[in-house]
Amino acid sequence: MVASLTTTTITNHSLTGPTHNTNWCLKSSPQRPADLARLEDYTDPNWLCRHASYDPQSPLTANSNIKFFIPSHI
Repeated sequence: MVASLTTTTITNHSLTGPTHNTNWCLKSSPQRPADLARLEDYTDPNWLCRHASYDPQSPLTANSNIKFFIPSHI
């Protein structure tokens, strides 16, 4: 299974009340290719693997079985 990160853009239609121009913008980073074979053995230099910690008492125990890959250079 491959998961991806998605972003949502807030449009003027969803804003209510006064707004102020701050000149702030979200810059997207360049897309990095993912080699699934290298991800499997953690040798892809573009990606880091993060695991959720395992806690048998947590309702999120299933997350400990998921490997999250994030860009190594953000």
